[in-house]
Amino acid sequence: PHARFDDGLFDICIIEALPKKRIFQYLPRTLNGSHIRLPGVKIYRSRKVTIRSLQKLPVHIDGEPMTDSINELEFKMDNRKLRVAAAGES
Repeated sequence: PHARFDDGLFDICIIEALPKKRIFQYLPRTLNGSHIRLPGVKIYRSRKVTIRSLQKLPVHIDGEPMTDSINELEFKMDNRKLRVAAAGES
């Protein structure tokens, strides 16, 4: 809930393993941001995120599948700013 698009950091939310019945209690709270106060929820901020798996897993980026399954993926925040032009209402 405190993520900012212009601070140059990824906001990472890790939820520890939960019994299935508790998952349904946690998920709705992600909509209003109150999940960050629940037990087992940790929030981290970083310029780089590496995800590793013991087995190769399929990966989708921006809704598009990558060609190969992989077991390590790294994301780095680019310090350059993206200029965006948007039309406004008159």
